[in-house]
Amino acid sequence: MEDYILTARPSQTELRAINYIIKKFLAKQSYKLTSITLSQEVLDQNLDNWADAGSVFSEAPDMISLYRYFYNVGSNVKLHEVEAKLHQCQQDYSSSQQKYRELDKKCLSLTNSIKEINCDRENLLQKIDSLQNRLEEKQKTLTSSTDGLQPEKPVPDPEEQASASLEVKEEVEIKQENEIYLVPETAKVESEKIPTDDAQNETTNVTSNPLTSPLPVVDPTEEKITSIETPRDSRFIILENLKNKRYRFSNNSLLKKSTEDMSRIASEIEEIVSMEKAVQNVVKVVARCLPHLVPGVIFNKREELLPIFLTVIQYHPSSSVRDDLTRLLFNLIKKPNEEQRKMIMDGCIALASLIGLQRTEVELLPQCWEQIPDKHEERRVLVAESCGVLASYVRSDLRPSLILSILVQLLDDRSALVREAVARNFGHLICTFEDGEKYPKVQEAFLRLLYDSESTVIEAAQRAFFPPLLDWIFCLDGHCGRFLTAWLKELSSLLKGPSDSHGRTRDPRWEKAGVLNESLRTAIGRLWQNVLLSSPLPLDQNIPLDQTQPQTSSPPSPDLSAAFHALPFQQHPRQNPLVPRKDVLLSIEQRTKLERHLEEMLYKNLQQDRDFWRWIGDDAEIVLPKPPPAMWEALRRFFDFIGELIELLTHVDVPSQTPAFLDSMASLLTCICWETGSIYTACFIRPIFRYHMEHGVNTQQGAIKRARLFPFYLGGVLVLYRDAEILSYLRTTIVNISLEEEGWNHSQISTLNQALRLVCSLSTEKKVAIISLLWDLVVHPNTQVRVTLLQIFDNLMSLSTAAEISSRILPALITLSNDVDKLVRIKSIKPLGNIIIAVPEDVIMEKINAQFDLILDDPSHTLILEVLQTFTSLVPQVKGRFREKCILPKLISLTEKNNQHNNPIQRGEVARALYDTYRAFTGYALSEEAANKWQIPGLKLLLMDEELDPTLKTSISGMLKEIEASLPESSYIPLPSPATLSQAQANLNNNLNMARAQWMGLFNKK
Repeated sequence: MEDYILTARPSQTELRAINYIIKKFLAKQSYKLTSITLSQEVLDQNLDNWADAGSVFSEAPDMISLYRYFYNVGSNVKLHEVEAKLHQCQQDYSSSQQKYRELDKKCLSLTNSIKEINCDRENLLQKIDSLQNRLEEKQKTLTSSTDGLQPEKPVPDPEEQASASLEVKEEVEIKQENEIYLVPETAKVESEKIPTDDAQNETTNVTSNPLTSPLPVVDPTEEKITSIETPRDSRFIILENLKNKRYRFSNNSLLKKSTEDMSRIASEIEEIVSMEKAVQNVVKVVARCLPHLVPGVIFNKREELLPIFLTVIQYHPSSSVRDDLTRLLFNLIKKPNEEQRKMIMDGCIALASLIGLQRTEVELLPQCWEQIPDKHEERRVLVAESCGVLASYVRSDLRPSLILSILVQLLDDRSALVREAVARNFGHLICTFEDGEKYPKVQEAFLRLLYDSESTVIEAAQRAFFPPLLDWIFCLDGHCGRFLTAWLKELSSLLKGPSDSHGRTRDPRWEKAGVLNESLRTAIGRLWQNVLLSSPLPLDQNIPLDQTQPQTSSPPSPDLSAAFHALPFQQHPRQNPLVPRKDVLLSIEQRTKLERHLEEMLYKNLQQDRDFWRWIGDDAEIVLPKPPPAMWEALRRFFDFIGELIELLTHVDVPSQTPAFLDSMASLLTCICWETGSIYTACFIRPIFRYHMEHGVNTQQGAIKRARLFPFYLGGVLVLYRDAEILSYLRTTIVNISLEEEGWNHSQISTLNQALRLVCSLSTEKKVAIISLLWDLVVHPNTQVRVTLLQIFDNLMSLSTAAEISSRILPALITLSNDVDKLVRIKSIKPLGNIIIAVPEDVIMEKINAQFDLILDDPSHTLILEVLQTFTSLVPQVKGRFREKCILPKLISLTEKNNQHNNPIQRGEVARALYDTYRAFTGYALSEEAANKWQIPGLKLLLMDEELDPTLKTSISGMLKEIEASLPESSYIPLPSPATLSQAQANLNNNLNMARAQWMGLFNKK
């Protein structure tokens, strides 16, 4: 072995360790050049770092220590001595452990035996006392009898005596085997034959049990009676003890299992008997028994132990025992449900209020840390709830540090139930913060919960986290400027930031922005009430609630009065059940008083500063509103927030495929206007919108800003006013877009459609009012206005019911499809086709089919192409009946007419459109009648078109073969020869005329 060690090649780890030791020696001995040279030669190792040597052991000693160890002490002698001593110590330790275990077993066995002996002794003493009492009663009874009465001497039964003697022997043998002696061996009953005629042998000496005290004999009569009764009593004692002992041995296996528990219970009982009458002594006993009681209680009933746990934890003097019981309290129920968690938390609150701050921090809070990695989500929810309810019972410096860190750690939990609990308890925690040092961390946690993938977590963040967050900020700053600024910054980063879609259809940025808007909307009422509460306005002044105008020293000017009261709000168009309309900080009377004071303050400012009302009213100037001087800090911050929000919306292009963001932002603006009131909206919010929408409108940038703000202005602000104002503004906008006036152009129709969708989605009444407005514009003299209406009607179909489409939209489209202007008729074709998709009813299909027949009476080339393109898009989306009864007959008629067209260019365009429409039928099953009567003849006619591309003809031939192969042979129609083509065309014309007459008859009946 030693030869192998000397000759074996060093490993890589050994070489690196030696390099490190040598480098260290050279550096310590000031051999700098040699040390540098060694470092340069060893390129794959950092010679100044022992960890780079790759060894898992601690750093090796230097070279001097190694030299002295090997040459001065010796390498083997000392080591062998130490190893020998170590081996001897290990053997001694093992033998000692073995002896200790054997002695421990013997000690336990002896202890159990002693306890059993004591128990049996107590039983025997009780039975002896009972027998003595019985003897005394019998002696008294015999003494009171007549002196001349002599009892007969009973003759003992030999079998009975033999049985008693046998049982005594068995008792002695059993007790010798188990080292438990209830009766000495001398206690046996002698079976003697007692003669009846011998007076001296009337008494029999029976050796009694030394544990029993024999009664004194007072006279010969009593002595005789004792000699008669004693054998029976002794036998009774022996038999009873033997019976108990046999029962004990028959259940020996059960006793062995519970020996330890019985010995523990016995020791507890002995301590109860001997302990002093003090509360802490009782608490100690209960504390020792509780861990053994809990496993025997079913899970659904363990909450009954909570009062006992709380009492023992409160009064027990030992901190270690209290820690164990507190841990057991948290683990009392494996998966506590909501009610059980609430009960446990109520107990913790009661305990924290009793034990004080210090013990709460030392004993209760550590349990939170221990339960965080638990595999059951219900236990982790318990941790989050404890952080919220116990925050008021710890020192103020621990709340933003220890407890906050626990909740932040639980933000990454995989369970939505835990994250929901975190959101709720964040609201409880921040209510106890005394400064704003942790505001950035709290805001980050709020945003993470707000962007959660689970709707329950988002709702908890909005309802339970956000309102306390606003109140906390108001307590810190006196206003919400800090939060509103951070909110705008977050929204701006989402709207202006890069796309996160990564090729997906939906962009998560807009979804997050929608959630952000919704969160502020849910709390805008509380935010405005905080603004009112922070005002210097008097709250105790009595103001009649039925007052309609604020009282001022002098009446305002007529212009100002009209501006203030001409446009009151109607009922709120958006009633979200998530945020009930109620005042949580102010009563209705208090809020009304403060709002009236605010109106009065605005009146006074208007009277003092005539420039203030330049932007108010219909004839207002395009001026950016300024805050009045009397605004307090919170109101001024709120005013700045609205201006910055509207300014932000002017820089954002909202895609049409993100309706959720449009709805959320419009809803937010509606809530802001509703909470602040019509006066504030008329004085500030509407003028800010008007400024951004009309300032520089003649420039391209100004027109883009107006198009971006228009949906929010119409769907978020104007919806609060009377329908007449909305319709007037909307009518003007539609006309301006159609005529491209006032900076509007046709490209902004999509913006108009977005705004109309927002308004129509609010209520049926709004939608009916807008459709009535569009009906009024159907007869507008300008053609472009009527064309714009067709696009608007087409957009409204997705928001309308079948009844609304058939009763309101379809008649308008039919009217426009019969317009005198060809452009209007052409633009009406696509909306008519979309009605078939939206309402696939037979009555509607018949009306649309008849209207297409009327449209095709016009031989216009552009109109025919539009019809064919519409048919191509309808084939995959409509019912088979419409395909066979409407589209296919019209295709064969158009094919026949196109074959006779004189213009080769237009003929080729129509032929290509016909081919696309026929190709759209591929993959859809048609009836044999439709295939033979319409599809195959139409394709054959198209195949004969001379202007058709040869490549397309090859494709048509393939289509014909597939169709004919799918039909039965009996229904196959061969290709007509040129000689019979004229006759086939005549028959075809007759079929078309008959079909048209049939459809017209049905339409007239309807």
